[in-house]
Amino acid sequence: MKEKDLRLLAYRAIRRSLGRREDPKAIIESMYFAHRLTHSERAFLAELVYGTLRWMGKIDWIIDSFLEKPHKLDLRVRNALRLGIYQMDHMNSVPDYAAVHETVELVKKLFKREPYLVDTMARLTNAVLRRYQREREKIKFPKLEEDPVKHISVVQSHPEGMVRRWVERFGAEGALKLCEANNRIPPLVLRANTLRCTREQLIEDLEREGVKAKPGRYAPEAVVLEDFPVFERLSSFKKGWFFVQDEASMLVVHVLSPDVDELIVDVCAAPGGKTTHIGQMAQNLAKIVAIDLSKEKLKLVRENCVRLGIMDVQLREHDATEPIKELIGRADRVLVDAPCSNTGVIRRHPDLKWNKSEEEIGRFAELQLKLLIASSQYVRRGGVLVYSTCSLEPEENEDVIEKFLGEVKGFEVEDVTRFLPPPAREMVTPEGFFKSYPHLHEIDGFFCARLRRRG
Repeated sequence: MKEKDLRLLAYRAIRRSLGRREDPKAIIESMYFAHRLTHSERAFLAELVYGTLRWMGKIDWIIDSFLEKPHKLDLRVRNALRLGIYQMDHMNSVPDYAAVHETVELVKKLFKREPYLVDTMARLTNAVLRRYQREREKIKFPKLEEDPVKHISVVQSHPEGMVRRWVERFGAEGALKLCEANNRIPPLVLRANTLRCTREQLIEDLEREGVKAKPGRYAPEAVVLEDFPVFERLSSFKKGWFFVQDEASMLVVHVLSPDVDELIVDVCAAPGGKTTHIGQMAQNLAKIVAIDLSKEKLKLVRENCVRLGIMDVQLREHDATEPIKELIGRADRVLVDAPCSNTGVIRRHPDLKWNKSEEEIGRFAELQLKLLIASSQYVRRGGVLVYSTCSLEPEENEDVIEKFLGEVKGFEVEDVTRFLPPPAREMVTPEGFFKSYPHLHEIDGFFCARLRRRG
């Protein structure tokens, strides 16, 4: 397939991601199989899609600076221009002339059913890109000292509302560093499956196959890759030696600290990263009940358990806002890894910047409290309840815990420090919660609280 066709696929992926809120990763994977792309073509497509979404806010400022009436620009042309400017600014492999030419050709394809518009839209596209090519150094952006929120929002390509709430909490400098961290492409991180190999054995196996790897900084199972390999080709993947998972996510299961001969309930379990980690840490000697609302997602949990050799996992398709009666009061440990706004993982999912609203944070908080209250009923006396999100927002984290403790009696906060590996203890808050930040710790942003039911 030619690169110009890949640009058409990239356009469609961005349209679906922004218009239907579809996951770009799932879109790209479906296109990979449907169009029989090579691995290099998939990599090119992924860079176009993720890169354009990552820098879309700044790119829109650039586009609008060359238009008299930017609000009247056809969305098809805008999305094509977004792709073109991203290539000109960030893809050294694509010369400016090629980016301009291919973007104009893309616009012609998009308007082929409206022939009376083809020439007009093609000329407009060409004019904007040519002018940007000549005048990119002259574009004026908001100044940090005059309007910190506007400057960070435009230059670092984040929604203004999101930046404003971060400036209020972290100050302008902290918000700027957080947004900069979100715009850096994060490394791939693996969790070594210590049921089948040591971390050192996994690193050696990866390096034998030409993949550069090193130990993670915080979690003892973590392996950080310097490359972006095709996992399906790796023998270590086929042998079930690892699971792709960020260190922050691994540390949540350390806070849970599962043990042998326990009944452990994992709520909102798909796709199974924490479920399989629980089984791994319990040496495959715990009984795990993995609950999720989606039957399709539970299939992923099963597949990952099979590949990694995790045993004694019972899958339950269930709405976790209501407890399962036969599990009430029986669980030694319960993990609620709740759905959230995902503001801690924007660096991995740049589409989240544009597909989440501030209003949704409040709706998530309501759901999270329902999940926590229902799931707390599983915990036996003396048992442990762990609540986690990949959100940076206090409404979804500390506030949920405070409301929960106000409504449900018999639970108390337990300081997470002694359950974390020593390098990760710097991330414990004065209240005893675990909180990580991309700009401070170079891992995903996570929150985790450990509660114990009084005996």
